[in-house]
Amino acid sequence: MTGELHLEIQVAGNTLDVSRLAPEAHPIARAVAEVFLAHTRPWFIGLVCFGSAARGGVIPGASDLDFHLYLDDAAFSEEGNLPLDLCMAIQRDLALLSQSR
Repeated sequence: MTGELHLEIQVAGNTLDVSRLAPEAHPIARAVAEVFLAHTRPWFIGLVCFGSAARGGVIPGASDLDFHLYLDDAAFSEEGNLPLDLCMAIQRDLALLSQSR
């Protein structure tokens, strides 16, 4: 990830600020952030976005938008894993976003 532009999606209360991302990325970044926040709010520390779609210069069908989710240690088991049901719920809701596009 050397040289990548990393942009944090700001969360204040219930407000998600994606304004630092490329305008074309706003709708999907907001939707993805809402999914992560809905499922992880008690442990949520931050969400960082990077990839070509975050920087701008979007190429339809080729640009990517990647996310790193940061959570408090309390979210994880002693083995360092998130609960399976939580992971499955997040995956289900992210898949619904993909289907709606």
